[in-house]
Amino acid sequence: MKYIFTLILLLILTSTTIQNPPIQLLQINAEWNTRNDVKLKFPKDYKGYRISIDYALLENQGPEFKKSVAGQPLPIVVLRVGGQTKFQWTADLSFKLKITQEEVIKTIDKVLKLN
Repeated sequence: MKYIFTLILLLILTSTTIQNPPIQLLQINAEWNTRNDVKLKFPKDYKGYRISIDYALLENQGPEFKKSVAGQPLPIVVLRVGGQTKFQWTADLSFKLKITQEEVIKTIDKVLKLN
C-alpha cells in the first residue's frame, strides 16, 4: 500500500512540474563590453519552474537580431517564459547593468503571478 501512495505522489509531483513553462534569462552583450557582464546565479528550479541562464554575444547573432537591439546600451537581460519575452532589463549609458537576484525573482513572481 505504501508503494502505491508513493507512486501516486511521484506521478502528481512530476506532472505538475512538467506543465510549468520553462523560464529563460538571456544576457546579451558585446565582445568589447564583456567586463560589464552581469553575474546571474539562480537555482535550476524555482517554485516548480525550470530556470535556464543563457549568454549571447551580439557579434555572433544574425542581422535581424542585431537590428532589434540596435541603439540600446548593452548588456541586456531578457526574461522569457515559455518562449515569449516577458521583461527586459537594459544597461544605462555607462554600459553597466545593475540588477540583483532579488529584483529578478520579484519580476519572475510578478510575471508568473505567484504572489
